[in-house]
Amino acid sequence: MNQTTGLCALCRAVDEKAPEVRRVYDTPLLASSSFVVIPAVGPITPGHVMVVSRNHSPNLGSMGQTKIREYRSLVESISKRSGFGELLEGEHGASEDESGGACITHAHVNLIPGFSHLVDMLELNLPSLEVDHDLQTLKSDAAPYILLRGGGIVRLYRAHAVPSQLIRRVLFAKVGRDDWDWGAYPNLNVVQETLELWGKESHG
Repeated sequence: MNQTTGLCALCRAVDEKAPEVRRVYDTPLLASSSFVVIPAVGPITPGHVMVVSRNHSPNLGSMGQTKIREYRSLVESISKRSGFGELLEGEHGASEDESGGACITHAHVNLIPGFSHLVDMLELNLPSLEVDHDLQTLKSDAAPYILLRGGGIVRLYRAHAVPSQLIRRVLFAKVGRDDWDWGAYPNLNVVQETLELWGKESHG
């Protein structure tokens, strides 16, 4: 939580009443009634964005089926305009008591263009849970979980006591990079490229 504003970092990022001067990665790209799309910090590739819930929810599953359908519709819209190949969706679904590898306990899903072929990258690492491709069976009591979806495949895993940023750690290792920690490597030049791809100017 931010002691000055009482908001977590992602609550502040999607707060329309926040100051005009924003960090470059808090620039809104697209929005719906329940979600805001912003550039990912420490992106692996240009076009890497996050879908962030407007309300402070711990994970996508906790938001209910109406909002999950809204999320799916938003992702379909982004997929059509990205032009970078199929998206890999990745979420560290936190619970109220455990982060599930998330750095911030606020629902946010990373969308990474061109990496859907790595949807099975955690298949041998974590116990699997059942979920359908449309996420209609994604429930809040699955948390903490890791959700990966792409290329017509969806994977859901139990995420008790997993390392912080596990998705990023494994994904970056798969492509031979060690700059997985977004806090240490924010890659702001790639964030700027993402803004340009979306035809947006930085607010900060």
